[in-house]
Amino acid sequence: MRAFIANARVLGMVCRWLLSDLLGPMTLSICIAQLNFTVGDLRGNAQKIIDAAHAAHAGGAATGGFSSSGSASADVGWGWIKLSGDSAGSLNSLARGIFRDSITITAPGHATGSPGLLSFTLLVNGSLSVNQEHVADAGWSLAADVGGAAFDLHAGAMLYNNAPVLAKHGYVGDPFGSYSATVSFSYGIAMPVDVELEAIAQSAYSSSGTQTLAISSFDLAHSLYWGGLSVLDGNGQPLPSWQLLSASGTDYRQSFAPAVPEPAALLLWAAGLTLLPLLQRRAQTSAEAIMPRPSTPTPHTRVRR
Repeated sequence: MRAFIANARVLGMVCRWLLSDLLGPMTLSICIAQLNFTVGDLRGNAQKIIDAAHAAHAGGAATGGFSSSGSASADVGWGWIKLSGDSAGSLNSLARGIFRDSITITAPGHATGSPGLLSFTLLVNGSLSVNQEHVADAGWSLAADVGGAAFDLHAGAMLYNNAPVLAKHGYVGDPFGSYSATVSFSYGIAMPVDVELEAIAQSAYSSSGTQTLAISSFDLAHSLYWGGLSVLDGNGQPLPSWQLLSASGTDYRQSFAPAVPEPAALLLWAAGLTLLPLLQRRAQTSAEAIMPRPSTPTPHTRVRR
């Protein structure tokens, strides 16, 4: 299993180098969605879609012997990546999403080529799941770079079941959440943006297991969002005036994370739901009081026919 993860990451690095050489790191603007499945010693059903103009999507499934099955999907756009997948029996499912772009930052009073500092943020959210049959684990990993050279930001974790053959158990690694990095750059010179998210679900049979299949899954369908970029002055404070241009037209100054309601707004919303039945009953009572009631004949009243 670990060899599979290592080989997949090496493949991703090779693709990164090849694409940079072919398309040029300073003008690169591309989205990649990639899947890999491994059943025993066979690797198949690999799918990769590259779209330099729109969001990329890849989805697929695989089956193997002894009721093994798995599926995975990857959706990628500039500023966001969504992954999901599962594995059962003896199978590995991997999904990878990548968006690459190039940006140029300028600011009044800063000459082309002069050094600067920037800070960027990524938000990662999701869940991992494994059952306790046979051997099962699931994991995620994040790597991001702004400016070129080595990745500036790394995060990731694995969730292991309690199989005796595994050296670790439970959730091991970084929590889901917000990650930031501060890097140097040169004003007026194009530089690459490279964000890569990978997730894997792995399952295998063991001699101590029952007839129930090992099952693992990852759900990062609301997973990675670009959280914004800011340029810093010499004191580490946000620069008030600066401009950013990207090859894709994406404004990386802003966050692409969905807006989360403020606590006060949530309280008002909850209070409104609580008061709604009371207001409805009041309105109904008022309407009944205003509308005249139909007269009812009494024993002393002769009803004409």
